Amino acid sequence: DAAASATPAAEPQLREFSLTASEFDWQLMDDVTVRVWGYNGQMPGPELRVTEGDTVRVHLKNDLSVPTTIHWHGLNVPNAMDGVVGLTQAPVDPGAEFTYEFVAKPAGTRWYHSHTDPALQVPMGLYGAFIVEPRVPTQKYDRDSTWILTEWDQELTPEVAAGRAAPGPRDSLLRGGELGTDFFLINGK
Repeated sequence: DAAASATPAAEPQLREFSLTASEFDWQLMDDVTVRVWGYNGQMPGPELRVTEGDTVRVHLKNDLSVPTTIHWHGLNVPNAMDGVVGLTQAPVDPGAEFTYEFVAKPAGTRWYHSHTDPALQVPMGLYGAFIVEPRVPTQKYDRDSTWILTEWDQELTPEVAAGRAAPGPRDSLLRGGELGTDFFLINGK
């Protein structure tokens, strides 16, 4: 019944967003504040929500001390917009900007994240939800919530991620050089 009574969305639109990658303090909980990298002063970055078929234009400004990019996980984008350093895009250097543009497809719950040194930049907080609503809805909901589940390693600092400091003793010795988990987060808290 829901599919039969569904109303298609308006004609595709141009949806523009600005994301600034930067370093800032983030409160994980009342007594724990950490230094993170994120988008627009939040971790995870802002949820981007569009409708299938919309043209998406995202302006990235890199205020980090290291290069970065954005990869659109699960979206069908042109190679030049895929954000994979060394394969589909040159890194966006500190202080530089880059504009991504693509048509949002397919519908679904996706995410965006850095694809420059992703083993360090993503755990530092460079990620967010990207929701593509179907052009013709098949169901109606009373509520729609996005939960992003992640982990936090207190020894992964901006200095370590940028290569200016060695990993802490738990990561380098006890964890065998692997990132550890000190906190489990829901939407950055």
